[in-house]
Amino acid sequence: MKYYFVIPYFIFKSERQLVCMPILLPIKGYHDDMIISADLHIHSPYTKQMDAPVSLKHFATNARLKGLDIIGTGDCLHPRWMQEIQKLSEIDPGTYQYQNTNLVLTTEVATTDGIHHLLLFPNVTSVTNFREIIKPLSSNISKHGRPELSMNSVELA
Repeated sequence: MKYYFVIPYFIFKSERQLVCMPILLPIKGYHDDMIISADLHIHSPYTKQMDAPVSLKHFATNARLKGLDIIGTGDCLHPRWMQEIQKLSEIDPGTYQYQNTNLVLTTEVATTDGIHHLLLFPNVTSVTNFREIIKPLSSNISKHGRPELSMNSVELA
């Protein structure tokens, strides 16, 4: 039996209506009655605001010290960061592991209405497909870990 990590996210249907839909991510070894500590919003060295060089191994090691079971990879749309992600052990599609810390594919994108969106992906194929779709809508997708899209939140949803 496969268990899922449920993460709520919001879809903007119109300016007046907000609908919440769950994302189900399969996480190996987790079951219904577990309490999971997670930090899904991190950034890679490819984000403008990062001062010190960091690595996924650094994030995973510190996550363990903080008692976190799962962390986001952050910035998975950046090609060089995705190469680093894929060097880790993949325990399920889209779920990687380093020193007993699971990492799920995440990124953040900014839209023209000033909102930053945290996105989670079920596998590498979905990251690649999404990247190709939004590539024409971002002038900095290959340069910045948090790409800025020339669309608003409604259009992104």
